[in-house]
Amino acid sequence: MRPIFLILLFGTVGCSRISQDANEDLQKTCGLSPSDRQFPWAVLIHTKVHKTINGVKRSSTTVMPATIISPSHILTSNSIRFVNNSLSVYGFESMDTNGTCEGENLVITEGDLHSRFQINFEYYKALKDGQLQNLVSRIIVPRGCNQLDSARVMILELKENITFTENVSAACLSNSVNHWLAAEQVPVYGINSSAVFENVQYSPVNCTTVSEPYMCARKIEETKSSCTFVDVSYYREAICETTGICVAPPPPTTSGLTTSVPTEAPIDESTTVPSTTTGTSLDPSTTGYSTGAPTMSTAALSTSGYTSETIRAELFPPMKLNSSEDHHASRIEEPQNLIDLNIHVYLE
Repeated sequence: MRPIFLILLFGTVGCSRISQDANEDLQKTCGLSPSDRQFPWAVLIHTKVHKTINGVKRSSTTVMPATIISPSHILTSNSIRFVNNSLSVYGFESMDTNGTCEGENLVITEGDLHSRFQINFEYYKALKDGQLQNLVSRIIVPRGCNQLDSARVMILELKENITFTENVSAACLSNSVNHWLAAEQVPVYGINSSAVFENVQYSPVNCTTVSEPYMCARKIEETKSSCTFVDVSYYREAICETTGICVAPPPPTTSGLTTSVPTEAPIDESTTVPSTTTGTSLDPSTTGYSTGAPTMSTAALSTSGYTSETIRAELFPPMKLNSSEDHHASRIEEPQNLIDLNIHVYLE
């Protein structure tokens, strides 16, 4: 029997960053074991595009897979381009829309661009039968202010929150590419050449021809060609800043007093986007360098054997010493000599 996914929406005004409490609840429930071939976080984004070919204006619709990452946020591939000093969809037309920069992140809160994106929660139906909903209130392109064309992911913020059910829920964001590399098989879902939603098993492979935020994988039944995927964990901090969806940073690797932040292991999800070249998909990486200050979080350490004392360890953002410049992945050309500051605490 084919599972039925019922999407329930309740009205809210001006959805924006989710609260810290909402994020904590989200991290407890996201990505929990669905049944085989069930993708409760999968949606399709129908994008209307108007373009002029040989002087004739034509309209078309593209379809992209996407992933629910919170009750009010959907993650998909970036389709916003900057052409002739204006924003456009896939570079085909200029839009009467202005965006603002929040740090390095492009945020679009007004204009006619939002109506171009319609959401289809009934991905399991034929494309022509799915019910489309105009729900987008804000568009976020993480790291889209510096180089918009090279920003690979986009977040659609919704006017109304999705009510999660047994068959509708959010996927977890990963905090490290290691989750991907450690997997023997990864389900990749999307639209095939026949416009049918399907999922295919991929296996991560090592590739030396790409660098972050990219990674490679190959279909299980194939041995020759591989596809390039986008590592969403590369955008972990930007997503946290703009949406409030925050995952714990990877465990520290420096010597000295170390603490671990207990979290449920995130489930990495990938979504493919139809392409005439390599298949591009969404999924997570912060290999080598930290791309900014980690999210502050607090972990309660075990106090078994004690009756009244609780020891808490906190992780703080890195400090700048001697007015040094910020270390940012986009500015690092070669490894730099960083200073390890170890603080030892002795309890008597």
